[in-house]
Amino acid sequence: MVFDTQQRTPDLNPSVAAAPAAHPLSEYIESVDLRFLGRPGRWPIMRIFAPRFVEQLALGAYMRELLHSGQWSIVSVEPVVSGEGQASAHQFNVYGKRTVER
Repeated sequence: MVFDTQQRTPDLNPSVAAAPAAHPLSEYIESVDLRFLGRPGRWPIMRIFAPRFVEQLALGAYMRELLHSGQWSIVSVEPVVSGEGQASAHQFNVYGKRTVER
């Protein structure tokens, strides 16, 4: 998933979202675990019945927070890949392109 401040909507094209080379000037921000992202007390019943949905909401809020900070103009995530080549469903590396100061 890639968020761009000029576009204002997520780009859900997986080929773009999964490739950090899509933004060659991107830099690593941090790794996040969606199970611990956001407020744990929020949406407790939904966490039981639809944990993936709540994790995606938390990830979207986290990415919007990064964009609203003014430091990043583009933010993208890619799943952490294990040694066996399996992509994680909960752990993601976050990359971004810094906002150019004028």
